[in-house]
Amino acid sequence: MARATRCRKCGLMQMGMGAQCKKCGAPLEARAGSSTPVAAVPARASAAADVNPYAPPRASSGHDGPQASQGVWHDGKTLVVSHNADFPDRCVKCNQRADGYRLKRRLTWHPAGWYALILINIIVYAIVATIIQKKSTVYVGLCETHRRRRLWLIGLGLALPLLGIAGCTATIENANAVGIGAVGVIAGIVLLIAGTSVLAAQSIDERFARIRGAHRSFLASLPPFHR
Repeated sequence: MARATRCRKCGLMQMGMGAQCKKCGAPLEARAGSSTPVAAVPARASAAADVNPYAPPRASSGHDGPQASQGVWHDGKTLVVSHNADFPDRCVKCNQRADGYRLKRRLTWHPAGWYALILINIIVYAIVATIIQKKSTVYVGLCETHRRRRLWLIGLGLALPLLGIAGCTATIENANAVGIGAVGVIAGIVLLIAGTSVLAAQSIDERFARIRGAHRSFLASLPPFHR
């Protein structure tokens, strides 16, 4: 015996097992006591129903997801970043994966003309440079290879001057040993600077920092900077 079903929208009671109301087309529900199961709408179909077929397509930026970059551009061979830049998850020295690693670098810059104060008094220059310099803090990605290389350079940069000083002290009367020790000190300072200077500021203003030292493949992956 066929059971009656009631339309939830218009209230029409009708016989049969149809899925839609014959009057208004709304889904039907079974009368109380009916053993007829109500078919569930598949989740995929429900999600598809929420899609607007008239909406314009979304263009992918190429950096979608949690590691998307913002405020980072290239201007020829120069890296241009805003002061709140979010770097992409790639190494700035080779453009390989950084796997979420970020190195904090605090960049400082002032116009080159102020270096002339060094000829007058280096202490005066240091004071003036501290007052007028502009700063920008960036968090750049480094791959595992460049992380290890940086640590090696810093380690050697700290060890060579100490060994050089120790050698000079132990053989103070030996001119050759003193010369070798001095070379060790200088080489250590150079390695220390190379290990700590991942990037260098070319200029910094109120909105942007222009930076040297990024690899060309990393720069090529960034959008161009428009003045």
